[in-house]
Amino acid sequence: MVLKVEDYLKDPINQDIMIGFSDLEKDFVSKINENKIDGSWLFTGPKGVGKSTFAIRLAKHLYSEHSSGLFGDAPSTIEISNNDEISKSLMFDSNTNIKIIGKALKPEEEKARNIYFEENGNLDFTIEKNRKRYNEIRIDDIRKGENFLRIHGKDNKKKVLIIDDAECMNPQAANALLKILEEPPANSIIILISHQIGKLLPTIKSRCKKVLFHTLSLENFTKFFEKEELDTNGYDISELYNFSKGSLGTALDIIKLNGIELYNDILSIVSNYPKIDFVKLNSLIDKVYKNNEQFELFQKLIMQFLSNLTLLFYKKDCQVTDLEIAIAQKILSKKNILTLMDEIQNINDLFSDIDLDRKQTIISAFSVLV
Repeated sequence: MVLKVEDYLKDPINQDIMIGFSDLEKDFVSKINENKIDGSWLFTGPKGVGKSTFAIRLAKHLYSEHSSGLFGDAPSTIEISNNDEISKSLMFDSNTNIKIIGKALKPEEEKARNIYFEENGNLDFTIEKNRKRYNEIRIDDIRKGENFLRIHGKDNKKKVLIIDDAECMNPQAANALLKILEEPPANSIIILISHQIGKLLPTIKSRCKKVLFHTLSLENFTKFFEKEELDTNGYDISELYNFSKGSLGTALDIIKLNGIELYNDILSIVSNYPKIDFVKLNSLIDKVYKNNEQFELFQKLIMQFLSNLTLLFYKKDCQVTDLEIAIAQKILSKKNILTLMDEIQNINDLFSDIDLDRKQTIISAFSVLV
């Protein structure tokens, strides 16, 4: 049975499929068997390639009957039990051995979430993705993680603290984490997940063992869609792979939200550069600014377009259309590349502040081209 992406409601907590990291899995299984897993780790690489899924799967594996030292021979991969109770405890932050820290839900959203679960017995992933959260990881979040690490877990097993989107820590949170990393509690594992490692304090990076996650190969990318039996909504797999840069998370959003059409909308707005088509721009704003998922995908796509401009300038390989090349030639004939790169970074920083007016943010993203 082919499943529509909008009905595919898996997040890293309840994802049971891991494709493309078999060598890395074997490496971590070996570390577990040799009791070399303790300490601080930094998982880094492009967003959406599986860093969070791997980290949570690793944590679950430590408490699975498949894990070495519990039942039978040591496995060669990070196998996990299909235990809904573990996933549920992670979603509700009640697991005594594993804790996941990220941007916390706003208090009213936390309350609404609990009410929804009481009424339905489960959570809707689509609703969860659109809940309002703080725009940064705060010192209170890190202190909760520290308290968790210092309390003995069930059966004195290892404690695993996962900090997702670690680059989103504010300065106070980052300094609090640094103190923990300097003297981590015994029998603990701290995993930082970062898509933008350059935003982390050098002192934090220096205290972690780094693991780089590359994008999936086209073969493994294809294997994921075949194994999950997902409908690509008419998109060719190789086109989807190139467009998403091998990121499964981005690919799923593209399918669900008609991302290639959205990207074409972006190109259409600037196709007559240096003129900007404000009628089409206003139409795009109306389409994306209210919906979190649409807005986040727009951010990825406009940054992809702007990134492609710099790649084309330096004659680096990138998957682009003839229209993109034509637009890039017009823009790069009028814009200084160093100035453009600074402006692109400013737009990237602007996107990280969710309290800004979204309509104005979208307009600002296009204004760097004028």
